Amino acid sequence: MALLPLLLAFLPRLLPSGAAEVQGPLRRWELLLALPVGLLGGLALLAWFSRFYLPGWTSADFQAYCMSVASLREGGLGNWYILRSVGAGLLPAFFAKFFGVLDGLALGALFSSMGLMAGLYLWGLAIRGWSLGLTTVIFVGAVAPLALLPRLLSFYPEVVAGLVLGSVLPVLAWRLGSLKGLFWGSVGVALCLLIDARGLLWALPGLVLLLAAASRSPSGRSLKAAAIGTPLILAWFLGKMFYGPTLPLEGQTALMLKTNGVIVDAGHSGYTGFRWGYSNPLRIPQTFYILAKQAQVTVPQGEFQQKLRQNQVDPWWPLMGVASGLALLGLRRDWREKLPRFLPVLPFALAFFSAARMEPAERFLAVGLPFLPLLLGLAWQTAGGGGGGRRDLISLAVLILLVTGILPSYLSPASSWRVPFLEMPEAQRSARAALGWSSAGQRPDADCLRALQGDVTAGRLPGVLVPLGSENQ
Repeated sequence: MALLPLLLAFLPRLLPSGAAEVQGPLRRWELLLALPVGLLGGLALLAWFSRFYLPGWTSADFQAYCMSVASLREGGLGNWYILRSVGAGLLPAFFAKFFGVLDGLALGALFSSMGLMAGLYLWGLAIRGWSLGLTTVIFVGAVAPLALLPRLLSFYPEVVAGLVLGSVLPVLAWRLGSLKGLFWGSVGVALCLLIDARGLLWALPGLVLLLAAASRSPSGRSLKAAAIGTPLILAWFLGKMFYGPTLPLEGQTALMLKTNGVIVDAGHSGYTGFRWGYSNPLRIPQTFYILAKQAQVTVPQGEFQQKLRQNQVDPWWPLMGVASGLALLGLRRDWREKLPRFLPVLPFALAFFSAARMEPAERFLAVGLPFLPLLLGLAWQTAGGGGGGRRDLISLAVLILLVTGILPSYLSPASSWRVPFLEMPEAQRSARAALGWSSAGQRPDADCLRALQGDVTAGRLPGVLVPLGSENQ
C-alpha cells in the first residue's frame, strides 16, 4: 500500500506518448447490456451449443468436488479438495443447500457460464464498443471447451468465469480512467487472486494495467492508491480463509506433473511454495521462476492425448493465425491506447499453450481459451463485419447464422471436423449408487455417498438439471 504512490509517480515515464488520452465514458446502457447478454448467452450454451460438443455431463474428479461442496454447505472444510480455492466452491455450495450436491454443481456451472459471457462482452465493449462485445459473445459458441462449460460438474466453470471477470475489470478501469474504475479494477485483481491459486498469473497483468491507468495524471495519487490498495488488502485477509486447505501453486503444478509420470524436484512438490494470504509477497518472483522451470518439463504423451490434440487443438491453429493478423490490422489506428487492453490476453494464451502441450482436456483448454472469441471478433470486424449502425446489426445476424449452424460453415457446431469430447459420467454413477439404483463403475467415496444419500432423504435427488436415467437402466 505504501509503495503504490511511488509506483504511480514512476509509471508515466514508461507509458508511450499519447497514451494518456482517455476515451469518453461508456454509456450506462452499454454496461447494463452485460446482464441480459450474460443471462441469454449462458442459457444458449447449455441448451444448444454444449449438446454438440459433449453428449451428456462430464465430471472428472467428481468425488473431490462432491466432498468439497458437501463440506462447505455444512460450514466446514474437513474434506476439501487440496487443488482448489474455497472461493471457487462458494457458488455450488450455496445452490447445494437448496438443490443438492449434483444440481448445485450444475447450477454453479450455468451461472458461471453466464458470468463468462458477460465478462467477454465487457471486454469487447472496453476495446471497441458494444458491437465487438456482442460479436465476441457469439463466437464463444464456436469454441467447444468454453461452450460446454455449463455441462462441467466441477469448479472449473467458476474458475474460468472468475479469471475472465477479474481480467476484464482492470481493462474497463483503463478505458474509463476514473477513481471508481480503479477501485473496481482492483476488485477484479482480487477476484483473480481468490478464485484459484493460478490466478496469481492473471493478477499481475491486471495490476500493471491499473497502475498504468492511475498514472495517466499526477493528481490524486493518495486516493488512487487507496482505491487500488483497499480491495487487495481485503483480499489478502480473505486468502487466509480461501487457501487454508489448499496446496501452494508450485505444489499443485508439481502434483499434476507427477500424475503424468514426471518426477520433479522434491523441494517443489510438497507444501512449499506460494499461497495468497499466507506467503511473503516478495516470494512471488521465485514462484514465477519455479513455474517457468516446470513449464519446460516434457510430459509423456499417450495415444489419447495425441488424439485430443489433433481433434480439439490442431484445427484452430490456421484460423488463429489468420485472426491474429486481421486483429493486428484492425488495431493499426490508436494502437497505443488500445494495445494495453490486450495485456490480460497473455496469461490466457500461456495457459492455452501449456494445456495444448501437456494435457489438452476440455477443462484445461477452457482456462486458456477465453482470448480466442475476442480475437475472432476483432478479425471479423476488421474483415468487414463492423462499421456502425445497420451494418453492425446485419453483421451480427449473419454471424449468428454461421455460428449456430443454421448456415453451414467451419464454425458451425455440426461442422465435419468437430469431434465431441468424451463424457465422464462419474457424477451420474455416484448419484445412482446413492439412490440404490444399479450402476456400473466404481462405488463413490463414503463421504460423498453419505452426502448424496442425505440429498435423497431431503428430496433433492434425483434433481432437475442432470438426468440420471431410470432405476432399471
